[in-house]
Amino acid sequence: MNQGQVHDTTLTMQSMAPGGVTVTSSPFGTHRLQVKDHLPVAHRQEQPDWVFIVLAAGFILVAWTVFFYFKRFRTFVSAAFSKRYLSQLTREGNILRERIAVSLTLVYLLAMAMTIYQWNELYFGWDIPRLEGFRLFLLVMLLLVLFWTMKFFAMNFLSIVFRTHQNNYEYMLNILLFSVIAGLVSLPLLVFAVYLRSTEILVIILVISVLLFLFRFYKGMMIGAALTRFSYLFLFVYLCALELLPLVIILKLTLIYNTP
Repeated sequence: MNQGQVHDTTLTMQSMAPGGVTVTSSPFGTHRLQVKDHLPVAHRQEQPDWVFIVLAAGFILVAWTVFFYFKRFRTFVSAAFSKRYLSQLTREGNILRERIAVSLTLVYLLAMAMTIYQWNELYFGWDIPRLEGFRLFLLVMLLLVLFWTMKFFAMNFLSIVFRTHQNNYEYMLNILLFSVIAGLVSLPLLVFAVYLRSTEILVIILVISVLLFLFRFYKGMMIGAALTRFSYLFLFVYLCALELLPLVIILKLTLIYNTP
């Protein structure tokens, strides 16, 4: 074998190898994600289908009421802020038994129950065994119905005791008017609160509801002031027992349950 054959690299494929490798830093680094769960986590749907159905049912009820009872609806809403329209509703019969009152009351119950449910989902996070999702929403609806049923029963009983049937009817109508307005205002805001998962919008709903409640309380005092045989102190205590005391009890129970 001669000297030319000694340096021949054809058989060893050395001629295809690069002469030298230059190591450079890569612009792509490793990820910085931290592992939180080492076991598979079940996928949770952000908003279940029944939430959309509940919100859609509320809007359908509002659309049905406005379409078939537009003039009555306009008078109904105006009566909350106008004594003339309130007197008109009182003269035209017992509106509490009309279809428009039933449909708008359902809108209020759906909106308030959904608001409370979203507060639990986004803020409190209470875990009640065997009660979650639609079952929890139905429970909240049931508690709201029981609350208002007991409240109206107590008001009717007191009206029989003190013989204030007409003033009691006006006061119950005043409660219904402002509750319906609270439901109508809360319903469109709930769409953003639910699908944006925003506690800020829930706070806005809470602030609006509190302002409407205070105005409702003031109008209730004005209705009670027409009863000349009762003192203002008696009326104030009476309204506090009906309006403020139940809310204070509910708030106290909420704080106790939410305390770790």
